[in-house]
Amino acid sequence: MAPIPKLFCPIRGELRVSAHTKDGLKFSEEKRRIEAIVFLLDRGYPRDHIRVEKTLITLGHKGKNSLRADIVVYDRPCIEVIPLARELQRTHTLLVAEIKRENQDAESAIKNQLEPALRLLPNTQAVGIYWDDVEQRLLYKVIKGQSENVLEAPIAFLPDFGQSVNRNQLRFADLSPSPDLVGLFQKIEDTLHHYVVDKTARFQILMQLLLVKMYDEKKHKLSTESLGLQDFTVIEMDDDNLAKRFNTLLSSGLALYQKYLPDEVDSEFDLPPQALREVSKLLAPINLLSGDPDVIQSFYMYFAKQLYKWDLAQYFTPYEVVDFIVRIINPQYGEDIKDPACGSADFLTAAFRHLKSVDDRAGDRVWGADSSRQAVQISILNMLLNDDGKSNIREEDSLVNVNRDRDKYKIMLCNPPFGVKIVEKRSEVLAKFDLGKGKKQQETGILFAELCVKQASKDGRIAIILPNGYLARSTLLMRIVLRVEVPLGSTIASSLERVVERFSFPSFPSSEPLLPPSSPP
Repeated sequence: MAPIPKLFCPIRGELRVSAHTKDGLKFSEEKRRIEAIVFLLDRGYPRDHIRVEKTLITLGHKGKNSLRADIVVYDRPCIEVIPLARELQRTHTLLVAEIKRENQDAESAIKNQLEPALRLLPNTQAVGIYWDDVEQRLLYKVIKGQSENVLEAPIAFLPDFGQSVNRNQLRFADLSPSPDLVGLFQKIEDTLHHYVVDKTARFQILMQLLLVKMYDEKKHKLSTESLGLQDFTVIEMDDDNLAKRFNTLLSSGLALYQKYLPDEVDSEFDLPPQALREVSKLLAPINLLSGDPDVIQSFYMYFAKQLYKWDLAQYFTPYEVVDFIVRIINPQYGEDIKDPACGSADFLTAAFRHLKSVDDRAGDRVWGADSSRQAVQISILNMLLNDDGKSNIREEDSLVNVNRDRDKYKIMLCNPPFGVKIVEKRSEVLAKFDLGKGKKQQETGILFAELCVKQASKDGRIAIILPNGYLARSTLLMRIVLRVEVPLGSTIASSLERVVERFSFPSFPSSEPLLPPSSPP
């Protein structure tokens, strides 16, 4: 019998939650609750004021229609409030939260559960939180004359404990990475579907939105100024100025990124302002470029498949494998890195992420090439999503140009196309390789292994994924410094079978990246 997965809640301690308990609560929903509680604690809400699973009011026969909150926060410690009558407990409630494991019922949960619960609270400064795997929203009260209105805002506007909401402009520091970029952009696509029926056209618009978002984050990353992209369901802006704002951001994004993109991107949004307003609600609060690498890769595979009609699941190297290899090869300050068969740029994005923590010119150090124009397209998109503003990826046949970059790169990374049916037959290309001379054909993977040796500097390092048996075929391939065996059909969990001998180089750099010198060389 499989063990029951465990979660740790900072309020309730260790939880033993099965995948589907008697009352319908699932493991994923409990995880969402913990995320929301951790968020509140990080924002300074007192631990002893937070209570989980609270009935606010009992309705119907035996309370079957009771209005409940997943989380409540009181204005004083729970131990002082719990003994009070339920009506008095509500007078001390400052926050109620509704937590859902999935986003599909978000609108209904906000309108039919969270908003009524918030209206029940006498305190005009009380707020509500909605939290799921895609969206996190804040609800707060506004008194206008004799009316009490409930408004929505990004979760970043959650006030300090006991205070009221007092701002409506997002700054870069307010942004949070999305735990599910695929789910988020699927919801954005669903929003666009009401305005644009053609799926290809929708993904072209999503590409425009990506450029807007990436540009806005890069521009304001070190700034305390308000972002250009705001939640325009909160900020009052007329339709003309809203469209102008989006098109101005897009124009600036294209000025920065278009030179790296293989295909032309339209310079204006062909959408009504209301569609842009709805999209801004979803896109503005997230931090796109600082997300978890696994989350970004999942989103990238989904997005590239739809935009470029390429099923990356057939080609990409699992992130766990790539990250493992890059950490072993350990790129250092000032080291140039190349992948001569970059495919979808999985090696390059991992190397760039590793290197940029110690080298502010990391974008100048990472190079890639592929003979497929489609591969170049999606590689550039992958690098941009990983915050690379340089994208040194070009469309070329690396085997033809093997001698152009001899002894040039400190690190060569490669997962070449291999297999007995993937062969090189061009005599002029075979003549450039020791393992190709005099042959009518040679496996492409073997030639790429020799290419890595030729283009690595004399004291360089090579990390390459090869099938079993390649090293036994030639002493030349014994110069490869690292081999990770990935058996055909293996799962991600078993793909990191073992690391074998380090052939030419007896020692790698230390596992800790070296700090740059006081002045760049």
